Amino acid sequence: MMKMKKSTNRKFLTTAVMCSLLAMGSSSAWAAQQTTETVNYGTNVSTAANPYSKIEVKTTDASANGIVVYDYDAGNLQVYMSAGGVINVSAAPTAKDISSNAYGIQNYHSAASQTDITLIVTGPTTLTMDSTGSESTGGDNVSGNAFGMDLGASSRTSLEAVKATVTAVGGNITGMVSAGSNLYAAAYASGVEASQANLATGAASFTVTGQGGTVSGSATSAEVRVYGVDARGGTTAIGGDLALTITAAGGTVAGSGELALAYADAYGVNIEKADDAHLGSLIVNGTISGSVMAQGGTAKRASIDSIDSAYAPNSYGGAYGITNNGATLQADGASLTVTAVGGTATNSFLKMTGAGADAGAYGINTSGPHTTSITGATKLTVQATGGTATTKTVDADNPSAANANADAYGVKNDNTYDQTSSGVTASTLTLGSLAAEVAATAGNAQDVDHSQ
Repeated sequence: MMKMKKSTNRKFLTTAVMCSLLAMGSSSAWAAQQTTETVNYGTNVSTAANPYSKIEVKTTDASANGIVVYDYDAGNLQVYMSAGGVINVSAAPTAKDISSNAYGIQNYHSAASQTDITLIVTGPTTLTMDSTGSESTGGDNVSGNAFGMDLGASSRTSLEAVKATVTAVGGNITGMVSAGSNLYAAAYASGVEASQANLATGAASFTVTGQGGTVSGSATSAEVRVYGVDARGGTTAIGGDLALTITAAGGTVAGSGELALAYADAYGVNIEKADDAHLGSLIVNGTISGSVMAQGGTAKRASIDSIDSAYAPNSYGGAYGITNNGATLQADGASLTVTAVGGTATNSFLKMTGAGADAGAYGINTSGPHTTSITGATKLTVQATGGTATTKTVDADNPSAANANADAYGVKNDNTYDQTSSGVTASTLTLGSLAAEVAATAGNAQDVDHSQ
């Protein structure tokens, strides 16, 4: 009996201690997480012991920010994120005639020195940005703009591993605008947009999607331009692999005005010098991999002979894996699939000739006095397919120009040099090895008699 009693007491004591430890662990875990809306210099209350698990901003107004620091702020900003923490930002205006803007991280606070970091985000950063333009009856632009990171001149930003999903959608335009006026239902998006800014991160993954809007009646552009990394004149250092999924799709313009643009441009990496004093660089301590896709939209101009215009309908599709214009790019390797498809362009306007549904795909595209070095293997799959372009001819002796061409390049290196006050700077392209599959297929271009 005594043995049974002793055994029972020990079991009860062990169970009590375990429950106590579990309760302590549970209490500590929950206390270490908090949620909030926009974080700036004045509102940040995160600490290493009490980081944010979620920063979420959803608005029906024009603009939304996750983390933001400006030049007028009194000091630098350090934000702590918990493991698995997220930053969600959405802007979808409900009022008419409003473009939308969603920013995950904005840093416009200038650094005082080369070692001054004006924004630090501690902990892995996962961002989701959504931006959708509103509706317009011809009053104003209704573009959608979304940026994972928007970094201003002279700012310095430090992050750990970062994963961003960025989506921008143009709005809907139904009304007419006056002659000589043009509206935009475009979409612009970037994983990183850096202008003479400095950024250091861990491994990075960017999924960026842009979809042009829908237009009927007006002179409008439903163009799309998206980037994984877009850096001009600063230093961007990625301390691991860079994964890219970049997709641009032009919108639909079926108008009777002077402008009908539905082209799509998609860039995996775009780096270029800002000027001779700010050449810029991108250093990837890993492989650049993923896909870049551009699909031209639908651009149609109806027959209005009372307006004379210099603009031809354009539904071009342009896809660029890596573009370096006069800067320095280094990576350990690259594996990219780059695809461009022209859309549909129709010109029924007899006073104007021309319609374009071309496609251009570039695995690596360099120009200016650049330095591009990919030390490991480079594998490229590049394909361009022209779309459908149709024009009408009013003069049989002077036919219209309908274009649905396709151009594809594995590597297009413009080996130029630049004369500056420091002397002559030449281009340098170095690849450890190269394997490229490249294909181009022209589309359908036709000119029909206007009487048909």
